[in-house]
Amino acid sequence: MSPNNADSIIVLSGPEFEDVDYSELIKFIKNYGFSIEREGDLLAKLDADLFAERMAKIRILEPDKKHLNENPFPVEVDYEKRNLKSIPRKKGIIYSGNHFLKILQEQLDDIFDLRKNWPVYLSDQLLATFEARWHIRVMIFGFPVIISVPGIVYGPARSREYYISAQMGIPEADEDYIKEKDERKTEVLKGYLFQAIYFYKCLLEGKEFRFCEDKNCSLYNSHWQREILDAQLKHSLCEKHLKEIKI
Repeated sequence: MSPNNADSIIVLSGPEFEDVDYSELIKFIKNYGFSIEREGDLLAKLDADLFAERMAKIRILEPDKKHLNENPFPVEVDYEKRNLKSIPRKKGIIYSGNHFLKILQEQLDDIFDLRKNWPVYLSDQLLATFEARWHIRVMIFGFPVIISVPGIVYGPARSREYYISAQMGIPEADEDYIKEKDERKTEVLKGYLFQAIYFYKCLLEGKEFRFCEDKNCSLYNSHWQREILDAQLKHSLCEKHLKEIKI
C-alpha cells in the first residue's frame, strides 16, 4: 500500500500514557515499510485561552440531545485551560469528536501536507459522535485521524451479561475486556493504526473507506469488547488488506 508520494511520513502525536509504548508502536509500523515519527503532544502548541474556550463549548450535555455547551460558564473554560496543562489530564467529560477534529484541523492546516504527512493523534479524552444519541468512539476519521485511548475502554460495549449482572448488583463477571490501566493497549493501538493508514490510503486514492467484514481483521469495526480482543488486539489483517497495507 504505497501512497502516491512514496515519501509520506506517518506523524504520531499525543500525550504520554502510562500504558502506551510509543516506541513499540513506531517499531511495529516501520516493519510494514512506512516512515513514522513521534511529534509529541500537538495540544501543547495551541493557544491555551482559545483552545480552552472551544473545548468548553463542545462538551456533550445530554446523551440523547445533539446540542452542545454553546454558552459555557467561566469556571468551565478555566477547567479546560488548567486541564490542558495538567499531566496527566483529567478524564470524564465527553466531547463531540467531530468538533474536536475541527479544532485540530484549524491548527494543522499550515503544519501538515496530506501528500507528505499522515498525522495520527492519540487523544486522552473521551470523544463521541451523534447517531440518534451520543456514542463514545475510538476512531474519529479525518485530518488528522484521532484515536481516543480512553475510548478503547469505554466505547466498545461489554457483554450483555455484564450489564445485567451490574443492574442486579451482582459482583463483576469474570470476563476479559480492556481496562482503564491495561498493558494490552499498545497492542490494541497497533490494530487501530492499521485503520488510520488504510483511511489515508483511500483518501489519497479517492476511494471510499470501508471497514472489513472479517471479524479477525484489524480493519473490522469493533462494537464489542470481545471483538476488539479478536481483531485489534491481534493486530492482524485478512489477506486482501495485508496486500494493500504492506509496502
